[in-house]
Amino acid sequence: MPDMTINTVLFDLDGTLVDSSIGFILAMNKTLADYDQCPMDDDSIRELISAGARTIIQRAWAEEISREQIEQIRDDYIREYQQYPERGASVYPGLPEWLNRARQHGIKLGVVTNKPECLAKPIIESLELSQYLDVLICPDHVKTVKPDPEGILLAINQLKSDPAQTLYCGDHSKDIAAAAAAGVRSLACGYGFYPREEDFHDWPADYHADNSEHAVNILTQLCNMSD
Repeated sequence: MPDMTINTVLFDLDGTLVDSSIGFILAMNKTLADYDQCPMDDDSIRELISAGARTIIQRAWAEEISREQIEQIRDDYIREYQQYPERGASVYPGLPEWLNRARQHGIKLGVVTNKPECLAKPIIESLELSQYLDVLICPDHVKTVKPDPEGILLAINQLKSDPAQTLYCGDHSKDIAAAAAAGVRSLACGYGFYPREEDFHDWPADYHADNSEHAVNILTQLCNMSD
């Protein structure tokens, strides 16, 4: 009978591994102000972070806006965000200690995110997460981002891992969809960035964590790290 213990854990970045909301909010509202748009309140932006900058821009705009305009504004937002992506960012409670223990247990670790590498890397480096991660997959490395499974499958291939022994952790329904399409198990993180009118328990994930400490407990059990 095959060993079903998890030996590879892949994380989404924003809202799953790291609370990066402060830098995102500052950059987005500065961009909106540059275009003479009203700022969005912090919670409204925070709930949409995992949906992506394009979604927030579309929601924030006072009038109808074209796809071409959205792309231009998103480019301006990225340039703004590049000045301080790591500002106020922090790893969620309990996860730094778990990552350290996971390394000691030989667990393969990685991040698969829809965040461009130019924004993801500064956060990872400033929080000293590079020492734990074996792979970082961003939109720069794939043709199609989540919910497409390409990024997760690329990470598994680079790590020479088995999908049956891989877990993907995310804070958005598209993360769970990507995990299912990749044939890996999934952990839905209910403490992250998703619209609060949704109930994350309704997402068809294999496991659901109410907070990061709960996620740590689940990860510890799945990776057989109880000793």
